Amino acid sequence: GQGLGKPCTHKCRGPRAWRWGPLKAVRGAPRARDLIPRSWRSGAPVGRLPGLGLLAPLTVGLPGREAEKTGVCPQLQADLNCTQECQSDAQCADNLKCCQAGCATICHLPDEKQGSCPHVNTDFPQLGLCQDQCKVDSQCPGLLKCCYNGCGKVSCITPIF
Repeated sequence: GQGLGKPCTHKCRGPRAWRWGPLKAVRGAPRARDLIPRSWRSGAPVGRLPGLGLLAPLTVGLPGREAEKTGVCPQLQADLNCTQECQSDAQCADNLKCCQAGCATICHLPDEKQGSCPHVNTDFPQLGLCQDQCKVDSQCPGLLKCCYNGCGKVSCITPIF
């Protein structure tokens, strides 16, 4: 087995023998869960580091708390401040997702479908209907996304992957 130290190579008996197996709780020892302050367990993104008096971003992985929200993060402009607003979707309100923006992470409204809308050159008139065909990605069939079409309206357009 793998673990701390070397497993015994010959007779596995006596005081020097390594025994691999489940660890047992020691009577009176605190449970790991009790060592984490209750405010940190509640999912609060900021907590006080014991003994240091400093505030720091904290994430405690709790079952069911790290569930990823629906949708995908759009391509965001880089935030030069490298602010870490979140580390997971669970730290963002409502349906906002924790998205990468350069070296930063921010809570942002997600796109419903993969891909990004193509850049539209407004100097040239676009072919097609110059009217709103959609409001959100889910109104577009298949992989198409609801994007600006160049004439001030939105249409279902093939995204860039």
